[in-house]
Amino acid sequence: MSVYGFAFCALMDSSQEYSDQNLISSVKAGGKGLLKEFYLQQSSAFSNWLEKTFPGLGEEEIKDLYQDAILIMVDNIRAGKLDELQSSCKTYFFAIAKHLVYKRFDRKSKIEKEEKKLTEQLRFNMLDQSGDELSAKAAELVRNMDEPCKSILLYAYYENLKAATIAEKMDYADETVVRNQKSRCMKRLKEMLTPYVNKQ
Repeated sequence: MSVYGFAFCALMDSSQEYSDQNLISSVKAGGKGLLKEFYLQQSSAFSNWLEKTFPGLGEEEIKDLYQDAILIMVDNIRAGKLDELQSSCKTYFFAIAKHLVYKRFDRKSKIEKEEKKLTEQLRFNMLDQSGDELSAKAAELVRNMDEPCKSILLYAYYENLKAATIAEKMDYADETVVRNQKSRCMKRLKEMLTPYVNKQ
């Protein structure tokens, strides 16, 4: 029995011949035997496909995705969404799984981006206690610069925003204006830092 079999071990067997149409009809009628058969048949292929297509997924994640995909398919069958299915139930099921994986990776990516942004903000806020005198001085100078340099440098180097995003935030015509302004601001910051660099 597949590692996923435990979830449907209590399901009743059925003597009804398996086919996609029979599966759909059975699930809509409340039957469980063909659903159990489908569940057990697809588990190995599902696991192998996920491991090959999305390396890095753990066993527990694969189990969760399998359960979620099965439940979504059952709900959709009961809602009549597979009544005129053009593909096989297996193809439909794997399409659900693929959508779930991409959704999970997208959510994970967004979380990682937010964590990175927070780390950069914390690093900036803690620079004065970091022991790196030059970095601390640079941070102090940026915080005390006049606008628009202060905002441009904070957006660009401490929030890692792209020029196009900065242009939108600061109502500039386009990202070229931002790049030119950022270049002037960086030149100004380097000039301000020169005395401290020479001391070191």
